[in-house]
Amino acid sequence: MIKNSKKILTIIHDFCSNLINKNNEIKVWQKYDGIGNTYWLVFDPTTGYYSYFNSEQEVRIWLEERYHRHPKQNY
Repeated sequence: MIKNSKKILTIIHDFCSNLINKNNEIKVWQKYDGIGNTYWLVFDPTTGYYSYFNSEQEVRIWLEERYHRHPKQNY
């Protein structure tokens, strides 16, 4: 319950920060699950969506695809 509350508060905080700052930069965090496994959390403020990845390589691939899909937009 506490872990979910912290996650919800993080999402709300990030959303509010992006509204205030109007920052379009993609944000990437390295996180750890309850048993210590590493995962990556990516927030795209232009869509408002979070994505989860199991490896840094997956994040890099996603970023490359995102950049090439919308090359004229400043991400």
